[in-house]
Amino acid sequence: LIEYELGEESLWYPWLNSLPRYFSTGASMTHFCCQDCLPPLVGNLALSERTRFRQFFKSISYCDLISQYTKADKKLAKWAFNIVYTRGFEDGYGDVKIVPFGDYFNHDTNWEIQGNYDDQG
Repeated sequence: LIEYELGEESLWYPWLNSLPRYFSTGASMTHFCCQDCLPPLVGNLALSERTRFRQFFKSISYCDLISQYTKADKKLAKWAFNIVYTRGFEDGYGDVKIVPFGDYFNHDTNWEIQGNYDDQG
């Protein structure tokens, strides 16, 4: 969200600007869709994701690094949540990491790359 606020000044702007704007994940569904339109198992999984988004949205109100305007923008928060949870990976310590442009490499079963994480930056 901080990089999004920077707009074209962000080093990640080209990547952020290339990302999808529409998602059909559980976080993006209404309660009705989760409860009445999906099979029970899938509906419960979607509701779980929807709950995780609601917790995320509440938690950003405690972040001093982003503006009040951004904190109140539920549509933007939902977009950011979906970006992280459709492109991120768990690091083994309970955190989700995201590698800008790394998501471009996950669209084939015959990949020829190896990813790793450098704690030193």
